[in-house]
Amino acid sequence: MEIVCASRKAIEASQNAKSLRFVFFLKDYRKFYKMGTYWTYTTSIQLLYGLKAFLNLIFEEGLDNVIARHTRISTITRSTTPTLIDSPHFTSFNFHTFTLAG
Repeated sequence: MEIVCASRKAIEASQNAKSLRFVFFLKDYRKFYKMGTYWTYTTSIQLLYGLKAFLNLIFEEGLDNVIARHTRISTITRSTTPTLIDSPHFTSFNFHTFTLAG
């Protein structure tokens, strides 16, 4: 399962790119999204295994605990993001990873 996000600059770059696309083609994602239809390509078998593993983790941890953990992490992220952006070490919004305790 995935969430696809791209800036306007990334979308423009993908439209002009000359590289071959085997797994991910942003233009097709956008086309099917605008049509309001489902993804027509064959689902990757790894995604199905990943979904099964993901659901097993939810069942083991319990849905209420998963929601509580995600709520806790989102609260921490929202409260620290303004501080991180104001930091002199912050240079852009490109792919930053934060490790959160708890």
